[in-house]
Parts: sequence; C-alpha cells; structure tokens
Amino acid sequence: MRGLLVNALAGTVLILAAALARRALGGRLPPEVWLTLWAVCLLRLFAPAVPESALSVYGLPRLLAEELATPAADPAPGPDPGAVEGTVLPAPAPLPAPSDGGGSVDWGAVLGAVWLAGSAATAVR
Repeated sequence: MRGLLVNALAGTVLILAAALARRALGGRLPPEVWLTLWAVCLLRLFAPAVPESALSVYGLPRLLAEELATPAADPAPGPDPGAVEGTVLPAPAPLPAPSDGGGSVDWGAVLGAVWLAGSAATAVR
C-alpha cells in the first residue's frame, strides 16, 4: 500500500510540475516537447517501480531519517571542568522510558482512505 501511495504522490508532483511549466512557458516550446513531457507523466503513473537515484527529491526524507538515526560520535572523555578534585558527584537519575500513549495514527491508511474516497466521488460524478 505504501508503494502505491508513493507512486501516486510522485506522479502528482510530476503532473503539477508539467502543468506549471506549461503555464510558465506557454507557446515558447514546440508541441513535441509538451507531448514528450506528458508521456513521461503517463509513464510515471503506470510504472509499478522506478529505479532509485541519489539525486531524487523523493529519497531526501529517507536520507534525512538515516542521518538523524545515526548517533553522533561522543567526544573523548576528559576531566570535568566544573568538578572539584576529591568530590564525588551522584550519578544522574535514568530518564523514564517513553510511553506509547496508544494515540499513534497510521497515516498510510488515512491517506489511502482519502484517496479512495476521492476516487469514488470522481467515479460517481
């Protein structure tokens, strides 16, 4: 289901970019360019999978998530500048474990339901 939503989102972004380019450039490009651009949009919508690229905008959230998940290297331990020699400071209390809270929402299911509702409304109309 997630792959379908990602493909639909990618196709939507590509179509919006093509429509904005058409409006901005008007009649300055030959008709063959516009036909090719819309063919690329159609191909993107029908393609079940596309090769990944390091330059793709769609890979940016994944790269950011990996970057944030990678722990930063701790600096080398050294003497505490605020410590007085001969004193022992108590160990800090452990932080409480984060609770689930039970309020998590499956956004993939929500977006899928909205997409299906829009498709059904369009089909009925």
